Amino acid sequence: MDALAFLDERVAQVIRELEEDFHKTGQERMWAPKLHPESARFLHMLVLIGKYRRLLEIGGGVGYSTLWLAHAAHRNGGHLVTCEIEVARAEVSRRHVRRAGLHGVVTFLIGDARQTVGELAGPFDFVLIDTTKADYITYFELVTPKLLPNGLIVADNVTSHAKALAPYIQHVRHHPLYESITVPIGKGLELSRRVR
Repeated sequence: MDALAFLDERVAQVIRELEEDFHKTGQERMWAPKLHPESARFLHMLVLIGKYRRLLEIGGGVGYSTLWLAHAAHRNGGHLVTCEIEVARAEVSRRHVRRAGLHGVVTFLIGDARQTVGELAGPFDFVLIDTTKADYITYFELVTPKLLPNGLIVADNVTSHAKALAPYIQHVRHHPLYESITVPIGKGLELSRRVR
């Protein structure tokens, strides 16, 4: 069975094209999907199971993870805010989202997320951090006041960039408001649930 068969057809088609493009030789890093396909499927399922409706994505890239999260948000009757610093990537993402028929579900914030996220009112119940590794703790702290109880913060690349993200892991594991666990899917996901 097609792994994308459970998605709306328009969404599945765009995701399929992105995955095929990624495997072509000469793919430029800037345009590559940022989230591993297994991680994307896992987060899609997680959002659906958790019935999360107020989603925030920090580091949207060309829209691969955005499509997965937006589709799940749409199924839950929710909305996704996606942040991307590179104008060109954000415009590519916007085109993908439009082609997939999800443009009404996504708000694009273009600029430095250290500023744009700080200006968001929230609240959110699901956050994906997948951007500059040195800033993960900064983003974690920026979204904590905006995260609902039982809300989830997911950080990508915690095993593929284990050394760079060791301070982040240390930070979330000892934070009094969270319980946190590493899920060894894709490039490694750190799931941190706000418990109080």
